[in-house]
Amino acid sequence: MQANKTLCLLAALSSEEIKEFEKFVYSPFHNNHQPVTKLFDVIKGFHPEFSNKVLCNDFIFEKLYPNERFNYNKMEIAWTRLLELGEEYLSYKHYNSDVFASKRYLLTELSARKLDKLFELRLRETERMLSHHNKNEDYYMNLFLLNNLENSHYQFRKRITAVKQYGKFVENFFKYLLTQSLQIYLLFSFEKEVFNEEIVDSPDNLYFIDEVIAHIEQHAGNYEKNDPYIVIYFNLLMLLNTRQEKYFFKLKKLRDRNIHSMDPALSTSLYTYLTHFCTLMFKEKDKTDQFKLERFKLDSAMFKNGALPEEWPYMPSHVFVNIIRNSIRLNEYTWTKYFISQFESKLNPDTKGLVMNFISAMTEYSLSNVDLAYDYINKIRVSDNHKDYHSLETLIKFLKITLLYEKSKIKECFSLIEATKRWLQRDKELPKHKKKKYAIILNCFHNLCVINVESKVIVNKAELTYLTEKFMNKLESTEYFYEKEWIEKSIVKLNKSIRR
Repeated sequence: MQANKTLCLLAALSSEEIKEFEKFVYSPFHNNHQPVTKLFDVIKGFHPEFSNKVLCNDFIFEKLYPNERFNYNKMEIAWTRLLELGEEYLSYKHYNSDVFASKRYLLTELSARKLDKLFELRLRETERMLSHHNKNEDYYMNLFLLNNLENSHYQFRKRITAVKQYGKFVENFFKYLLTQSLQIYLLFSFEKEVFNEEIVDSPDNLYFIDEVIAHIEQHAGNYEKNDPYIVIYFNLLMLLNTRQEKYFFKLKKLRDRNIHSMDPALSTSLYTYLTHFCTLMFKEKDKTDQFKLERFKLDSAMFKNGALPEEWPYMPSHVFVNIIRNSIRLNEYTWTKYFISQFESKLNPDTKGLVMNFISAMTEYSLSNVDLAYDYINKIRVSDNHKDYHSLETLIKFLKITLLYEKSKIKECFSLIEATKRWLQRDKELPKHKKKKYAIILNCFHNLCVINVESKVIVNKAELTYLTEKFMNKLESTEYFYEKEWIEKSIVKLNKSIRR
């Protein structure tokens, strides 16, 4: 039935949008079907849930057609027309929010109706408006489409003028192609990084990339001066694909140089990619401390004004947690306290309590308050209803294993390690490479607990020393993970107790 589709669409509208849509429905320009207007009048009071049992077709039909026997087809026609109006409203709303789209359609009509003077007046207005726009992919797309309109208009009116525009027309089209291509390459490279072994690498996936890279490298100076977005996208792509530090520091300079001309979406993308690179560099032992600090600088710069990026309705839990994990590692407790005060209220209410208990446990543990940290971690109850369930639960389990070990609850450690392994096997949403990584971390926890138990029963100190040194050597070759430093310190502590 069309009723379900219509109600789903209307439920997605805000209260303000429902009021606006009401005017849309009442407008004779958009709707001249009286039953549709009546249908909306009947159901609008049930927004947004539309769950009242009264809201059935028999009840609604009686309101629309008093004294008539129920007619399914009539009811379906009314629902269908209301659904069409809802879709028209959404199209209109989006169209109305895109200033350049409405200007382009106006210019098309003015040209078609041979209103040449008005066409040229509105064309210059639109060009001036566009000149104040950030030079991102939208800018180049709109500029290219505007050039196209201009060329079409002058083609049979001022042919020489049209021919003179061809160079500009091609240039803007190519810059649009570059910005779009770079963004697609970036998205592919980042997704491949996150889900590495689950994406089949094929030349078709990155069509034309070598030519694009060669072209930008050849004209880097000119693009940096006139089209900074292209250079930023290019350096982000090179950073992801080469993992060379020079691109990281180049991007920081480009960010600082263009900080006032970047749109919020690019600022957020830069932050995401640069912090991701810092995380990768944590794995390089001689770079870990340097890039912890670099990560902290990025976090401080991104959130210094207490505002979220426009596209974030809430502060993502994993971002919030990772920022605080890093600042705690650097003993930046004053900054951490300030950050929490600014952004705790901007967490998703569904996960806020869980996240704050985890943050409190992590903070107290870093201050050596093991019992207090353990109390906080035990307050956490994760459910499938939590939005960040999969990313958070692993961190919570790892911290709880750490705290159990610190409290000498080794038997409970073993139980939680095995339970976590089974949970990971059942989890179908977690990427395979993350499952593999978490399995390695759990094995490290397990081996630490084994050595702890062995240290209490094996009399031969040489044998115990051999076990700890063997584990340390294996740990040394293991890729970086957050708990690695703690495990290394725990082994060193065990070694000291053995030698006494």
